[in-house]
Amino acid sequence: MKKKLLYIEFLRAIAVLFVIFNHTGGDGFRLFLKYPAGSIQYWTCLSVSIFCKFAVPVFFMISGALLLGKDEPLRVLWKKRIARMAIVLVTVSLMYYFAECLLIGPTPFEGFLRRLYGSAVKTHLWFLYLYIAFLITLPFLRLMVQKMEVKHFYYLIGLAVLFAILSYIGLGTEWPEVYYKLKPAWVLSTIVLYPCVGYFLEQRVDERCYSVKQLVILWAANISTIAITGALIMRIGEGDDRYDIFGLINSICVFYTAKLLFMKWHSGKVAKWIINALGGSAFGVYLIHVGLLSGRLKQVVFDSMIGVGVNSMAACWAWCLVVYLICMVVVWLVRRLAFMRKYI
Repeated sequence: MKKKLLYIEFLRAIAVLFVIFNHTGGDGFRLFLKYPAGSIQYWTCLSVSIFCKFAVPVFFMISGALLLGKDEPLRVLWKKRIARMAIVLVTVSLMYYFAECLLIGPTPFEGFLRRLYGSAVKTHLWFLYLYIAFLITLPFLRLMVQKMEVKHFYYLIGLAVLFAILSYIGLGTEWPEVYYKLKPAWVLSTIVLYPCVGYFLEQRVDERCYSVKQLVILWAANISTIAITGALIMRIGEGDDRYDIFGLINSICVFYTAKLLFMKWHSGKVAKWIINALGGSAFGVYLIHVGLLSGRLKQVVFDSMIGVGVNSMAACWAWCLVVYLICMVVVWLVRRLAFMRKYI
């Protein structure tokens, strides 16, 4: 793999690890609720929960960086990308459906079809639906970004930050939230904003512009927005729409950090192999990890560590790492089947 793409594999690896953490519920992601509001433990755990929300946006930024600069016929797009993802969605949904039938008891197949069509068989599979929507819009996004000048990308980022601030004001004060008709929702949606920004950072920002000074500024902004987001959650309570109010700043910070790191770090063959292995298995790990987050494995790893006095957050991350590694082995074994390699 080309050196310039190694940071992409690194991003995939850390993003899927934080996706796993995001699904740990009260044992990890919402662990802060077990501590007194304002305590050091509360703020530490809450900050990790807010920070982890970079994961899904970064996946879309990666897709934008890799796909928006390409030009391919609609037939190829539908056959190579959209059909592949649809097959993955149906296959994995069937896998979870049959697992439910074995563990809980048979349920009508019509119910499965209704869930597949109307929501999702497993909650975490929402990402596949959104990703298919992104793929369907690729021809339009490609035309758009390839005509955009650098100033237009900064304008897009500025719009996103502006409306994030307005959302924060609406949630955190008695002032009403800005009228939703005013918000340019289409361009600020996940499947437009993040792919465009990923394309910008990879294709349009000269590598000479990447610097430690800029990185420090980004992290200062990111830490600040995490702090004010945490203050909002502490004051009005947690909610899915509150963790990632300033998600764009968080995601840009992580993406920029990874790219700068691999521009300056000359990794050896072993490090490259490990990063490529972790990143290459990320999609498969995402698909199957929820099946390992409960039951016997949780008792063996997480509950056992808690039982001997290990810090709850440390035990949670150990649990996440074990889930990641087991899923990675499963994915590696499945990919030994040649026809599976094009899907996971």
